[in-house]
Amino acid sequence: RALPLPVLEPGAPWLAHWAALVAGPGGARTQGAAAWLPPAPAPPAEPARDITGSSPEDLVLRFRATASPEAFRLAGHLALAVPSVPVMRLVQRAVDRDPRPQHLAEVILSGMLTAVPGPPGSYAFRPGVRELLLRSLPRTARGRTREFLARIGSLIDERAGLAAGEFRAQADGGQDGSGPAFATVSEETVRRLGGQGPPERLFAGRYRPAGLRGANGSLWKAVDVHTGRQVVVRRYREQPAPQERFLSEARTLAGLEDPHVVRVLDFGVADGAPYVVTEFVDGLTLAEVLSGLSFRTFARLVCQGLAGLEALHAHGLVRGERGPAGLLLRPDGGVLLSRVALGEESRGKDPESDLAEFRWLLKQLATSVSVPAEHRELLDLIDGRRLPAAARYAAELAATAQWPPPLDVTLLGPLRISHGTSPVEPPSPEAQALLCMLLFGHGRRVTHVELARGLWEEPPAERRAAARIEDLVPELRRVLPPGALVTLPEAYALHVPDVHVDVFHCEKLLDGPARGPAEVQRALDLWYGPPLDGVPGPAAAAARDRLRILKSRLRALHAELDEARGATAPTILFEADDLNRPEARITLEYAVHEMLARGALAAHQFDVRVRPDGYIVHTEPGTFVLPVLVAVLRGLPEVLTGLVDPPSLTVTFWDRPVAPPEVPPVSAGIQVVVAPAVYEEFAASSAAQGPQRFQPLFQDGATDTPPVAWSCPLSPSTAAPEPEARDLVQGPFITHDPRRLGIPAPGRTAVVHTRPDGPLTLLDPAQPHGDRPSRFVTYYKVDLTTHQSHHRVSLPSSGKGAFTAAVELSWHVEDPVAFVRAEVTRVSEPLLGHLLEEAARITRRHPLRRAGAAQRAVNAGLRRWPVPGLSVAASVQLAPEGTALPGPQGPVPKQRPLSDLLGEAESVLLGFDGPLARLFSARAASEAALDLLALVAEHRDPEGAPPAAVRDTFTHPLAVLRAFARDRLGPLLRDRLDAIELRAVPDAPTTHNSVPLVRALHGSGRRVSVVTDVSAPAVHRYLDPYGLPLAGIHARGEDLTLLTPHPDCLLRAMHSTGGATTTGVLIGSTVAELTAAQQAGVRFIGLARNTTAARQFDEAGCETTVTSLAPLLEAARSLQERCQ
Repeated sequence: RALPLPVLEPGAPWLAHWAALVAGPGGARTQGAAAWLPPAPAPPAEPARDITGSSPEDLVLRFRATASPEAFRLAGHLALAVPSVPVMRLVQRAVDRDPRPQHLAEVILSGMLTAVPGPPGSYAFRPGVRELLLRSLPRTARGRTREFLARIGSLIDERAGLAAGEFRAQADGGQDGSGPAFATVSEETVRRLGGQGPPERLFAGRYRPAGLRGANGSLWKAVDVHTGRQVVVRRYREQPAPQERFLSEARTLAGLEDPHVVRVLDFGVADGAPYVVTEFVDGLTLAEVLSGLSFRTFARLVCQGLAGLEALHAHGLVRGERGPAGLLLRPDGGVLLSRVALGEESRGKDPESDLAEFRWLLKQLATSVSVPAEHRELLDLIDGRRLPAAARYAAELAATAQWPPPLDVTLLGPLRISHGTSPVEPPSPEAQALLCMLLFGHGRRVTHVELARGLWEEPPAERRAAARIEDLVPELRRVLPPGALVTLPEAYALHVPDVHVDVFHCEKLLDGPARGPAEVQRALDLWYGPPLDGVPGPAAAAARDRLRILKSRLRALHAELDEARGATAPTILFEADDLNRPEARITLEYAVHEMLARGALAAHQFDVRVRPDGYIVHTEPGTFVLPVLVAVLRGLPEVLTGLVDPPSLTVTFWDRPVAPPEVPPVSAGIQVVVAPAVYEEFAASSAAQGPQRFQPLFQDGATDTPPVAWSCPLSPSTAAPEPEARDLVQGPFITHDPRRLGIPAPGRTAVVHTRPDGPLTLLDPAQPHGDRPSRFVTYYKVDLTTHQSHHRVSLPSSGKGAFTAAVELSWHVEDPVAFVRAEVTRVSEPLLGHLLEEAARITRRHPLRRAGAAQRAVNAGLRRWPVPGLSVAASVQLAPEGTALPGPQGPVPKQRPLSDLLGEAESVLLGFDGPLARLFSARAASEAALDLLALVAEHRDPEGAPPAAVRDTFTHPLAVLRAFARDRLGPLLRDRLDAIELRAVPDAPTTHNSVPLVRALHGSGRRVSVVTDVSAPAVHRYLDPYGLPLAGIHARGEDLTLLTPHPDCLLRAMHSTGGATTTGVLIGSTVAELTAAQQAGVRFIGLARNTTAARQFDEAGCETTVTSLAPLLEAARSLQERCQ
């Protein structure tokens, strides 16, 4: 008697077979696997052999003879890992496309494994078995252990921290990493599993090593983690403490500014060894180019090397190096002293020994340099120990000598090489690609790995790549000057300081000062075909894209120069997507002539030409096409209504005779695209008041650049949808005069605008146009106030249940330019989505019973947010699912009783100008502002002085101070305002009830402090005669960027009176003070003396306002009575 038991594996084929068996009609026969399960195991025919005593060879041979080939192959790979069941499953999944449990079972039951203490499924190979199994693997598989570990690690990376696994990851920082490694995982996986990556090793607390720069290990390249810039660190030999000689000489070297001496950025002593940090300069050492030193480079070395030595000697320093060590040749041919003996290394050395060593070096170099006979005098001067005369002779050679023609390489078409007027046959395409990469390296080292990635889509192995590159080198040496190609360990470099490359000429033209249209046109004429035509490789493809952008920038510059000259001939382009039907072509031709007629253009002013996709209208220079644009906006849809199925039509108005650049497509039946200059004319006309609204078009979506064109859809049925309203941003708007925008409310509003030649920037009220002439600009208004949202969400736990979470988000714009550039809509949605993603990653590691720990971990882990330019604060409260959470706080009553506000406050902060005194009347404030602006005019060029329209926007001296907070004149203006405020003190009236209010607040147990943007001497001079019981006066400091609305003075007052947890209330009279209070988390009572101030407070969200101090005094006295 036995029970037939179906057998199947958890795989797709087996499950499909089982499904067919179960779902099939009765009576049909289906093949399958089954095992007879008897009531008890049958006794073995003969005693089973105990294999535990077998030798490793017998175990492996027996397994190989009885196991399937897949199982034996799997066993060999398992020998590379830890043989526990979870790890073995990972290995099987990594090496088999179709992992089957039976193969893993064969390995486990083979007798080659023995159980070890640990979780269920923990095994170890019997002694000697692992080594024999490893021999069964091919040599290539054994040599790719790193790749194998990475393949297993990738499986862990997919699921780590996201799904429950079968083995535990212990976050012990790697302290108990015993046993062989079985996987290589990413740092992100380590973080998700709760571990920590290896601590960053920094030298002197701020320099991250990035590679050696010398053979002795004392000089290495590093990255300054504070600034992100590349530097070079040199460690000197240990010197006796306190290293005073070293520190003194290093301080002198750091103060030395000379073009031929490397600049020192930092120095000190670390681990007993002195060190110096210098700027990183691309280039090659003299030792690396000794074999191919040209006479021109030798002459530069004589004059510039001696100039660097003389600069050192003039400051009491010595080079102290022998031979070519520490002499750097920059890509432009300049010579730099990069190593200087300091401290004990300079002892016993003097300028004479430096000059002797330098002279000896020059004599050694001269033996391998080909010196023209007419310049042998230079060597004679060196031999005669007349180095200063030799340096002067070498300097004159740079301007007077007849040097060989420079190497000329052109890349703006098929690659061409010439020496002067003598063309050179280019090398093979691969060698051309190698030459381009080295040229674009600008004289720096380019490693074999970098070259291989740039030369081939699928680079070969490193050694094979190095060999293939080496085969190309002779071709390059044939076309380059002698010694130009420098071979370095695992790298190559070009040292051709006098090479002329057409690409570099164009880039220098764009980055340099403004040039004339003729020069720009000559640069455009350098293009003679597709750039780098026929040059293969990924690096050449990337360079082609960059050169296309370069050409478009040159064209734009040429167009701007033409515009400045007034030599413009507007072009109108009518383009349709389907003109195959005769009626469509006839209707469009009629529409073109109708629009020109309505625009009142005379016949001699335009020329209409037929194109396959429409018509182009060329006009005479100076033609006024704005009437035609208005006619198109108002009448074109009506003219085309006769067509049953009108084609999509684009009408482009361009302000020059060349074809416009390709603008981003806009989905509309009829759309009008205009050049920025044409749009400026339209925006300044009365036609801009019509219903048509233009939207800016940016190249590749780069909103931080000026629009390339403006677009307006004309077909309501097919027009593109209106752009979604953006949170916190209004615009874009356009204005001809940014001065009309006034001064944005400090801390509440910012204005971001485009510049004619650059990216978005913040409006500078002191100089709205910068140093450019007035012209139309696009601008946006940005809301800087704080916004909040509350949400109830569910977050997963480590078990089956879930956490209920109450989420409170608050945000405000911190960087208006970055926020406008990001084009974010519905800010709360990406913030909440990011919070849910990050919080879920954290809560999955916590059970429901540890809701408090999960809550703390979530709040501590929310640091980075996905919206640029935004400062975000988040608070998450967690509870097990079904548990009640406190709801969001309801809105505060619009006008709370003053006694409640003052009673809840431990500290009361009083503004000075307004609540205590009126330092300036409206007229006096305006005069003070004009006084400060006059000071600006005195210290600026006449062109840089604020114009009259700008001066009129400043009605208070503090507004001037805020506008010039980051200007070099800021300290000067602050000092002048200090004097103005001191002069205003004697005539300033005291605010009614202010003195008794301070005394009553003090009597009620409140600490009273004064916070103000007025200078401390003026406040003290005014208040000291009253003898008020003040806890402190916190006035304007030296840093003008900390004026209100920055909460600096409020925070100083709160910390000085009991710490950040102290509750407080501010009584102020300006919106800037209100904003500072909101940012500092302090309640605010606004003193509004007139309806204008009351309206401003209401618009800014002020909850409590008073028109005088009388109700505050009454509330303070009631609190005082309670305390008595």
